[in-house]
Amino acid sequence: MSKRFEIKRSLNIFKAEFKMRLKGTVIWLAFIVGIMFMYMFMYPLVEDIISEKMAAMPPELLQVFGMNGGVPLDNYNSYFAMIYQIIFIVLCCYCVSFGANALYEEEKMKSIEFLNSVKISRIEIYTGKFLVIAVNLMILIVGAIIATIIGGFAVSEGTMNLMAILSVYKLSGITLFFFVSLGFFLAAIFKRGTRPSMIGISILFGTYIIGYLGEIVGDKLDFLKMISPIHITAASPIMESNIGQGTADYNMLPVIILAILMFTLLIGGAIMYKKRDFT
Repeated sequence: MSKRFEIKRSLNIFKAEFKMRLKGTVIWLAFIVGIMFMYMFMYPLVEDIISEKMAAMPPELLQVFGMNGGVPLDNYNSYFAMIYQIIFIVLCCYCVSFGANALYEEEKMKSIEFLNSVKISRIEIYTGKFLVIAVNLMILIVGAIIATIIGGFAVSEGTMNLMAILSVYKLSGITLFFFVSLGFFLAAIFKRGTRPSMIGISILFGTYIIGYLGEIVGDKLDFLKMISPIHITAASPIMESNIGQGTADYNMLPVIILAILMFTLLIGGAIMYKKRDFT
């Protein structure tokens, strides 16, 4: 096996993998963009109805999805935050599953043995796979951004805060890539026969539940929200912050820590995956 890393070989893996997964990417893109378009264009029709329904719902139920029951949906930003938070959770599941399965499938289908035989190193495989996921995820995010902005200009240009919306996508993107890195790390450390995607999903919802407990308990256990990556970059707090509407400060420290953890998992996964050549 070649010991010298060559980006060209990683790019060849990227091209082949991207083409193979193109149909799935298009389906996910159509789903995300379609959902965002549908709900964003419905804003003028459902604004009052949803505000009334949310006012009647228990605050604890709204907090499950990171929605602030005290904020009426009297502007496009608040409505976007509510819709996007649901899409965000779906994307987090997509990221951790895709990240874990990208490496797991090579082991399961034994195609890793073919790649090794043609002198492609584990690090080159790891890099190529990550590029595929990164590009696919960016396609989905850009599609969602376009749908959100078009919807805002079409139905509520006067109340749309473009910079706040872009801030939500930018900060939540860190969480999405964190879960991609988590999936890669889990796939690198667990042996064949263990499904890392299921472990990743369990971690996702386990930390989400812990964050939810921090929401409902309040000040006493508010720190629990910082254990949940989804709560760290929840849409509503970003919209209410100085990054969004200028009404409150936004604590960037948890986001920075999350970014550091993301790189740590990604690098740690690469190191562990490389060692599998010798076990």
